[in-house]
This record gives sequence, structure tokens and C-alpha cells, in this order.
Amino acid sequence: MKVSRRTLCSAGLVVLGVVVPVLAHHSVATMFDRNRPVTITGVVTKVDWLNPHIWVYVDETDDQGQVTHWELKGAQPNGLSRRGWRRNSLRPGDRVVIDADMSRCCDNVAKLGSVRLEDGTAIWQGSAQDPD
Repeated sequence: MKVSRRTLCSAGLVVLGVVVPVLAHHSVATMFDRNRPVTITGVVTKVDWLNPHIWVYVDETDDQGQVTHWELKGAQPNGLSRRGWRRNSLRPGDRVVIDADMSRCCDNVAKLGSVRLEDGTAIWQGSAQDPD
């Protein structure tokens, strides 16, 4: 049976389309250390509500006025929507307290856990240890 070059290329693209997304997903445990929890108190500067995960950016100011810029990786937008989150649940300017797990490789990067607004309102994503 003779198979055309076009058929082989099409089959190859289908295989790549299935395999690449599977390989691209990563283990949370390899990226974040649940034994290094951190609590971040600061102001939301930006929220990227994008697939495959949201990112929340927070500026935390210490007692000496030094600002630390945090990047917090959240769960998938679809999963967050099922838990009651909305695109505007967190907005720039919101004062927050966030429990998170530190990145294994990067300073000031963490996995988003529970979130509380300044007024005490809990916007729960889950614990930082929950799978995303």
C-alpha cells in the first residue's frame, strides 16, 4: 500500500497535536515547594486571567518601605470559575493577604493559595498545596 507524503504529514501533525499538550503540562510539586509556605500582604498590581493558569501580581511593602514584586501562579480560569471566582474577583488596587508556596527556582514567585481581601472577605482558590 502506497501512502502519500501529504497523508504522512497530516498523521504526524495529529500525533504532535495530541502529544505536545500532554508533555507540556507540568507537576506543581516540581515547581513549588509546599514546605516553604509564605504569607504575602500587599496590593494587587495586575491579574492575567489567561489559560492555562492565571497569574496575580502583588507589590508587598516592608516596614522600611522596600517593595517586593510578587508573581503568583493560580489555577486554570475554568476551574476558578467553577469555584466562584470571576475575572474581576481580584482587581488592581485591592489590598490582599495571600497564603502561597514558594517557587523552587525563582525568588518572589509562588503558587497562589488562599486569598483574603483587606475587609476580611475570603476569595478562596484552595490551599497552595491543592492540585491545579
